[in-house]
Amino acid sequence: MLGGSFILMFNKDRNSVLLGRRSPKAEWNPNTWCPFGGTIENTEHPLDTAYREYQEETQISSNLYKISSMPIFVKKTLDSNRQMHRMFLYLGILHCEIYPVINDEHSDYVWCPIEELPTYDTHPIISDLFLDDASVNIMKNLLSR
Repeated sequence: MLGGSFILMFNKDRNSVLLGRRSPKAEWNPNTWCPFGGTIENTEHPLDTAYREYQEETQISSNLYKISSMPIFVKKTLDSNRQMHRMFLYLGILHCEIYPVINDEHSDYVWCPIEELPTYDTHPIISDLFLDDASVNIMKNLLSR
């Protein structure tokens, strides 16, 4: 499967999500604020990719958060060769204060208050998420638990 998988990590105490600023050297969407995640490898399941990439990019252990078992949003795109790519966005929920140790794929990170997200130059997976009412409702339902 071609595509990527990300975790939008939410901290209930802060009412904020954790975003990384993509490196200025990134091939896709440089300098944008993005949930941590990355490329799905070979036959890897998107959920496994989300866990693996999150650990690689933040050094945050999966035993410190809970993640939705199903993606809250899936973005489908065609590349220049007309191959389908899928980007999966899962919702993670933290109940403690965490500071990531980012790798060189990112130049910075921020705990962004939900209400300030529209003011950030975000990766398309975030902006498209908020344009999809069904996905926003799924996210709200998961956060209200």
